[in-house]
Amino acid sequence: KVKTDIRCYIKSAGRYNITNPVINGLTVHITATVSGVELYSTKNEPLVFYNCHLNFQGVSSTEPLIIDSAYGHWYSENCSNTFEYVHSKVKYTQYGGYINSTSCTVYKMSLQGVNGQISTCTYTVTDPTESCIDITKGSVIKLTGSTTFAERSEPGTGNSCFIRAIDSVVSILHGVGTLTNQPFYGLRMDNCFLTITTQRLNYYQNRSIHGN
Repeated sequence: KVKTDIRCYIKSAGRYNITNPVINGLTVHITATVSGVELYSTKNEPLVFYNCHLNFQGVSSTEPLIIDSAYGHWYSENCSNTFEYVHSKVKYTQYGGYINSTSCTVYKMSLQGVNGQISTCTYTVTDPTESCIDITKGSVIKLTGSTTFAERSEPGTGNSCFIRAIDSVVSILHGVGTLTNQPFYGLRMDNCFLTITTQRLNYYQNRSIHGN
């Protein structure tokens, strides 16, 4: 029910329910100062932020701020977002705006028309028909730091890859690892501009890169 900017330091572990999951036009700073803090949308609908400035921060990569939703998805639209030490248990989608994500764990991320940087991220999506990260519709994304992807076991299906990009600019400036030693599939690019730093090309040896 807050109608002004939200600036919150959470000092006690627990599950904090968001009873009104649609937030519009606010600056939302939420910092967890202890481990075991979870933000949860109680209604069976997505947690949605419109035209907001979001700053979510956990304590560390081992003590992240956890975000969950009964709907299994959360969104931001036309927002400027900074996430550090955040663990999203559900899919995250951003439409437009800016993202700066550092040391986060994400189930799956979809970016559409977004500019920004993602550093040291782990993706845990389990559906073999989905990519770990979708970058589409003119997004300009720089991937830095180390990245750990969930394995893709269905090469060539289009979505079952680490990164699927369409009509976007993607710059990969880091090494890539996987969660286990299962088969995996690399990049699928359609009408994209892709750069990979020379010293990191060895990470893509014997991996497929499709598209133009």
